[in-house]
Amino acid sequence: MRGFVAPPADPKWTVLKDATGAVCHISIELPCLPPSKNTYLRMHWASQQRYFFKPYEAWFGVHAPAGRPGIKGRVKVKIQLHFPDERNRDELNYAAFPPLMDCLQKLSVIENDSHKKCRPEVPAPIKDGTARTVIWISKEVEVDV
Repeated sequence: MRGFVAPPADPKWTVLKDATGAVCHISIELPCLPPSKNTYLRMHWASQQRYFFKPYEAWFGVHAPAGRPGIKGRVKVKIQLHFPDERNRDELNYAAFPPLMDCLQKLSVIENDSHKKCRPEVPAPIKDGTARTVIWISKEVEVDV
């Protein structure tokens, strides 16, 4: 079974700040799709670490903007998948990929990937002929009721 190989193109980071200078939105475009959860779960735990978690961590870490921007508090994470062809796939097997979220947390892009601090959202995939993943991370506005 093949492991994850970082593509030749770098991820594209976009960081937006509010009036106070705090990061309120981060967009990361990866020029590839993450491996499916089924591929990940079929591997031995040592291979999972070697082929998936560590390369993502290194890839994100090397290509993160200076100062590694992060969002504190509750966040909404939207993962938009772009598939290269018209085949039917279960997008949750790609977007709910644990190493991807764990790397965002470990690199301090998000504070915590637990359900209490992070609300993931997976819209319907786009089949536009490109294999890429776009991750939008936005600070959730807390409203007092």
